Amino acid sequence: MPIGPWPKDERLRQAGLFFLVGVLDGISGLSMRVFTQGLGWAVEKMEVLLVALRKEWKNKNIHSYVSMSGFRLGLTPKEMLTLAAMSCMDRNDGAASLLTEQKRLRPFT
Repeated sequence: MPIGPWPKDERLRQAGLFFLVGVLDGISGLSMRVFTQGLGWAVEKMEVLLVALRKEWKNKNIHSYVSMSGFRLGLTPKEMLTLAAMSCMDRNDGAASLLTEQKRLRPFT
């Protein structure tokens, strides 16, 4: 998924613009706990960093994107583990891969 309106394809350009708006609107809320409680930053210091980040994301010369292949929306944790198990069976690498996949999909506490 592109971040911003840089793609030549009109559909990707529109999707990238929508994604950029969502990221720009949500980055402060997503960053607050990590920077203030996790890193001990003051809110003002975090906002200064986010201003620079927003400026970079708006730069059309930077063609950034995010991989959306890891998202499984609308699934319960049980459904996600079932899909992970099926994926491991498809790869023929057994239980070790399933355990790795379960750890990866386990929500943060």
